[in-house]
Amino acid sequence: MRACVPCLLIILCTAPVAAQSKLDAPVSRQPTVGSEINRGQKAAFNCGMNTNVLSQTEFADCVSNTVTINRQRSTLSDPFEFGLYVRALQIANVRRMTPDTDGMVAVWHKRAADIMRSKKLALVDFCKAIGAGKCDLTQMQEQTFDLEAARAK
Repeated sequence: MRACVPCLLIILCTAPVAAQSKLDAPVSRQPTVGSEINRGQKAAFNCGMNTNVLSQTEFADCVSNTVTINRQRSTLSDPFEFGLYVRALQIANVRRMTPDTDGMVAVWHKRAADIMRSKKLALVDFCKAIGAGKCDLTQMQEQTFDLEAARAK
């Protein structure tokens, strides 16, 4: 019986160490291009919902702050920005903001087109990423100030 007591002590002393190492292990999740596009569009949607409909400045500041916060957290990606800007352009269109009259809309439009070009993305990819069953590309083009044409330049 005495020989088992030291064995039991070793087992009891090492068990918490094994459990602790599992708890200290980092959790990792690999985002996909689609999930980042969706995360970005949700962020822009939240900006649209949480700002005064009559305040273009408040909406533009929210979108800009979203980029800044994600950059600081090292969670900013091109697909995230693409989703953010496509949805922001749609909301800007509804709010009667245009690239010609609102400087930030022009910046979003250019950045979205640059990302589309470099990452080989299209508006149909946006639709797929957000789970839209049907995507009216003509309507999307109107809502995003002819973004597909800007991508082609």
